[in-house]
Amino acid sequence: PAALDGIKALPAELRQKVRRMISALQENPAPLDSRAIVPDDSRLKPGQTLRCLRLDGGRIVYAVNAARRIVDVLAVRSRPPYDYEYLKQLIAKIK
Repeated sequence: PAALDGIKALPAELRQKVRRMISALQENPAPLDSRAIVPDDSRLKPGQTLRCLRLDGGRIVYAVNAARRIVDVLAVRSRPPYDYEYLKQLIAKIK
């Protein structure tokens, strides 16, 4: 739900781009323009990684469970903020 709210808050032209980017994660969950995020007190389960994709004035934060082949989009946020303080709350929501 948080990711959907973030997408809805974007301008229309950016919403379409975000939807395409998220759809492409099904085929390649670690595209070259994404980067891994390593939280300070990682509560990620074994086999899970947290990644970020930048977009115009924002970012898509998502978790990848490689063993189960699942991508969970956790948030679509505008920038700033440039920190990742909200990651603890997002990680707690990963199934």
